[in-house]
Amino acid sequence: MKPEILEGFSWNEPSPIDHDGFHNRSVDLAVKLFNDKPAEETLLGIFVFAGTGGFTVVIRLAWNGPVEKDMAAASLRSMLRHPIIEAYSFITEAWMAKARADEPLKDMPPPSQHPDREDVLNIWTTLRDGTTKMTRFGVKIYPAPLPFLPPTKKPRLLERDDHILEGSGEMTGRMFNFFESEEESKKRMKKAERKHKRAQKKEKSNDNG
Repeated sequence: MKPEILEGFSWNEPSPIDHDGFHNRSVDLAVKLFNDKPAEETLLGIFVFAGTGGFTVVIRLAWNGPVEKDMAAASLRSMLRHPIIEAYSFITEAWMAKARADEPLKDMPPPSQHPDREDVLNIWTTLRDGTTKMTRFGVKIYPAPLPFLPPTKKPRLLERDDHILEGSGEMTGRMFNFFESEEESKKRMKKAERKHKRAQKKEKSNDNG
């Protein structure tokens, strides 16, 4: 598994990094890549690095299955130990799913297998302090050509949704906040699971009350 440098998608990023500006430039790149890709392909593993000196580097990482995905995450964490990198954006088309109130996180199936899954295009832009700007587009998939649409109709992006996450405690998963060490990531995931369990107990208590 070797990273592929995407030619033609680089720009001079101001330093120090402007979070809003860098994020919006990454969103524009994500939309362009999504619109340009073949309909049958999934946009996966695009990383935009920005650092001291005003540089950006755009690479693509591909993985096939959870083992290769773990390898990709480990390689990114190692790369981001270098202090010259101030921020990064992670662009990916993915399945997203939320755990139901009665569904323990440890028992939750992978998002791709979850009955309430949603296909989305995500752009995460994270600073070293963990502050993250997230933009999400829903992806409308046409499973079969409709009578009133041409057979070459491509998936399209739905409404843009923006969020700001202060710190890294609000999201879990191997592909989130690569400035953390693997140990820190595991601690955060355990903390999120404890928080989810407390919310479950509180909801049950309210139902019984």
